[in-house]
Parts: sequence; structure tokens; C-alpha cells
Amino acid sequence: MSPQSFKTEWNYASTGESIAQLVFETEGFPNHSSFSYKFTPAASVTGGAVPAFPSNGKLFRCELMFVNLPKLDTTNALKEFTVQIGVASGSGTVISTRGTDGGYAGDATLPDGTRFHVMSINPIEGNGFVALTYSYSPLQGWDACISAVANDGTIHEAVATGTSDDNLATSEARFEGIKLSNIKEFRFAVRRFQWLEFRNVSLQPGHRTAVTVNDLGGGKI
Repeated sequence: MSPQSFKTEWNYASTGESIAQLVFETEGFPNHSSFSYKFTPAASVTGGAVPAFPSNGKLFRCELMFVNLPKLDTTNALKEFTVQIGVASGSGTVISTRGTDGGYAGDATLPDGTRFHVMSINPIEGNGFVALTYSYSPLQGWDACISAVANDGTIHEAVATGTSDDNLATSEARFEGIKLSNIKEFRFAVRRFQWLEFRNVSLQPGHRTAVTVNDLGGGKI
């Protein structure tokens, strides 16, 4: 992924549950990059925050997460694990467009030829923002990227949150500082995740490991 880079820190807290605190900073990634995570042994992210950007102007993002690890007894504490971090950057490939009136539903095709269904409800305009929700078939190895094209051709990237399970994915897109009447169309694009693997990450103070970093390439892992 050069010239982009990661800086990671790991902490382990024993509070009756196995919880790891993950801190990482990324450098060289453009705005509106998306990140995804996979853990071995299997774990889930229970909370996270993105602290303020560093003042040196180089680091794009600093993220703090708390990761639920498998619960083990005190004589068999988990000492290390593996994390895979996926990054999706750039504007992506636009595969669906829609206007500003009413709802939308239709089939679309990913760049690899996979067909899937996508739909969205009527856009909502609030005080200084426009919001739009998309629902679609889960995208394995791809990130959804939603944008709005203004009447003057300016492209506005959404601040988006979403959920996904085996059957359905949802993205809630919010556009700040623009009126619905100033939007020409909405675009639904996809970006392929590129994956890095950090193997043998220590979870306990004093337990030294030889961390290895592997570039897993793009797509589904």
C-alpha cells in the first residue's frame, strides 16, 4: 500500500472480560477512505472513536477501538492475535445514479460482474443538511461510497454510517451545508478493499512477539 502507512499501538486490559484497545494512525490516505477489520481469533468491535487529527497535517486518521476477544480462563489467557485491516480509497466506480424525487430500486453490477440489488428511500432535508439511506445486498470485498452532484457539477462526499449482515447492508449518508434543491443527482459507487494483515500482535505486557505484516491484496478475504 506504499506510500500509505500505518502506525499501530496495542494495549490489553483485564476487566473481567478480554478487551484489547487498538490505536492506529494512517498516513497518506485521502479523505473519505473507509476501513474494515477482521480478527483471529474471531472478535467484535464494541466501541470506537476517531480522535482529533494531529496538528502536523500529515496523518489522516487516528482511531481508537475496543475489541471483544474470546473469553479465556486466567490460566489460558489470550497472549496474541491477528488483525486484518482493509482500506478502500478514491472515488470508486459509479454503478447507480438516482434523482432527488421519490424512492429508487433496481439491479446493479459490480466491476467484477456480480449482480446485486440496491434501493433507497426519499431524501430527507433538515436544517443545513440532506440525508439519504441506501439498502443493498451485502458487498463482499467492496465498500459503498455515496456522493451528491450539485447543480453546478460540484461533487459532495457523504458522511456515512452503516450496518451489514448476511442478508442486507444499509448505508445512511448525510450531506452537510447543501440544500436538496441544489442537488442534481445522487451516486452510489463501490471501492475494492485492499487488505493488510498484522500477525502475532502481543496482547500482554512483557510478552514479546515478532509481528509480521502481510499485504493480502484486494477484494474478499
